[in-house]
Amino acid sequence: MRYICGFCGSDKTKLIGSKENPLLIENIDAIAKNINPIEKMALIRYEIEKELKILCRINNLHASQRTIRQMIQDLRENKILDNVVSNLLLDILPILNKAIHTDIDNTDFADLERIIEKGSALVMHLEIILKDLVSIG
Repeated sequence: MRYICGFCGSDKTKLIGSKENPLLIENIDAIAKNINPIEKMALIRYEIEKELKILCRINNLHASQRTIRQMIQDLRENKILDNVVSNLLLDILPILNKAIHTDIDNTDFADLERIIEKGSALVMHLEIILKDLVSIG
């Protein structure tokens, strides 16, 4: 089975990181190098949403006009995301959403660092889930 990503045009049946299938996390360098926590979290939020939409599309779940919460719920119900990953995503989503609107003034710096760390790890984890699903299909 061959799957060409509708978002980035890469061939998801090829090895992650190869020329044909670069990591979807095209902004990972920007996330790692950026010193602005708001921008880091905005990039993480964007990458998480993109990965969830691709997972929904591959699994024939309707992602258009669905919220991130709804996509997470659909992916959990269909056993694509386990409860731990789903709960972690739902845990960090409110602060990531605040970052999009630059509304994190009252958020503790330690919490921001925790969200950035968890968010980055979750983006990588979603990429691995996606790759596993494509290689099985």
